[in-house]
Amino acid sequence: MADFKMFNQEIRERSGKRVGKIFNQEIRNGSNSTIAKVFNQEIRDRSGKCLGKVFNQEIRDASNRKIATVSEARKQIDGSDILDPIYVAALWFCFVRRGL
Repeated sequence: MADFKMFNQEIRERSGKRVGKIFNQEIRNGSNSTIAKVFNQEIRDRSGKCLGKVFNQEIRDASNRKIATVSEARKQIDGSDILDPIYVAALWFCFVRRGL
């Protein structure tokens, strides 16, 4: 069972607590602060440093190594099937992997 689920543009813990949301091209945390931005097929932190990217349904880190696939990330976030793969990867980086 996945630890997180999507409700509209919000990501929630299994208990229902809102932990973040997608707003325009930004990923925001529960207190509405920007923690990551999506730029083309890259995920960047708030300072602009590249965290990772999506390439051929693979999630890659900043040094271009494969760390997961989009389908693996979707399994960890219920309801993310309708999201663009780059947003799935960004949510995965921010909340599942907890890279920020």
